[in-house]
Amino acid sequence: MENLLLQRERLSISDMFFNHGGVIVGSKWWESDKEFQEHVHRCAKCFIDVNGLHEITPMMLVDDFMERL
Repeated sequence: MENLLLQRERLSISDMFFNHGGVIVGSKWWESDKEFQEHVHRCAKCFIDVNGLHEITPMMLVDDFMERL
């Protein structure tokens, strides 16, 4: 089930985070899946803070990101 908090009219917060350049690199660069998920979580927290998106949680973005891989 898609989380509606990640969607905006004509703007997908989830798409923006998934494509949010250069900070997140492929999992092959990380020692473990856990380390990669922790990195994505840190990036999600920063993304939310910078964009003032406090109605969603970093885990919402992380879960969506990991599903897309």
